Amino acid sequence: MLKGGAKTFASALVELIRRDIIAGSLPPGSRLPIKALSERYGAGPIPLREALARLSAVGLVTAREQRGFWVAQTSPEELESILALRLNLEVIALKESIANGTYEWEAQLLAAHHRLAHHTARKADEGSTGIGEEWDKAHKAYHLALLAGCKSRWLMQFVNTLSDQMNRYRHLSMHSGDPARRDIAAEHKALLEAALARDAGRAAALLEEHLTRTATLALRAMARMEAQAPTAE
Repeated sequence: MLKGGAKTFASALVELIRRDIIAGSLPPGSRLPIKALSERYGAGPIPLREALARLSAVGLVTAREQRGFWVAQTSPEELESILALRLNLEVIALKESIANGTYEWEAQLLAAHHRLAHHTARKADEGSTGIGEEWDKAHKAYHLALLAGCKSRWLMQFVNTLSDQMNRYRHLSMHSGDPARRDIAAEHKALLEAALARDAGRAAALLEEHLTRTATLALRAMARMEAQAPTAE
C-alpha cells in the first residue's frame, strides 16, 4: 500500500506504473483495467485514473474514450523515430551541458558514474544479463548528470520523455540474449572522459554510437520475437 500525502502518493503511483511499463512487467498493448491495477498497487480508482492520464500525456499509456487505458504499443518504426529525435535533441543538450558545466557539475557527474560503475560491476559478478531496478536508476541518473549543465527546461523535458520511451526498447535489447558483444561499461566511461575533457565533438559522437547500438540491439530482438511468434493457421 502506497502511503504519504496526496501529491506524494500520486507521484509515487505514477513512478511505479512507469517503471512497470518500461521494464515490460506491463507489456506493450496490454489493457490496464482499473480493478486489477487497484489490487496491484493498493490504490483507489481516482488516483489510478489520474496516474494513467499523466502517463498518457508522455506517451507510455494510450487512453481510449469510453474504453479505458492500454499500455502504448511498441514497433520498429516508433523506435527508429525515437532514436532520430534523441540523436538530435540529446546531442544539443550534451553540447550545451559541456559548455556550461561547472565544477559542481563535474563532481556530480563523477559521482553518478561511480554509482553506475558499481552497479554494472555487481551485475556482472552476479552473471545477470537483465536490468535490475538499482542499475536502471543509476543508469538514468548518469545520463541525466551528463546533461545537467543544459539550461533549457523545454529541451530537458523532451529528452526525458524520449529517454523513457527508448528505455522500454533498451529492456528488450538486454533481455534478448543477442550474441553481439558490447562493453557498456567502457561506453559509459568513454563518455565521461570526453565530457570532463570538455571535448563536445567527441562526446557527441560517443553518445550517438551509444544510443544507436542500443536501438540496433532492440530492433534485432524485436525481429527475433516476431520470427518466433506463432502464426495463425
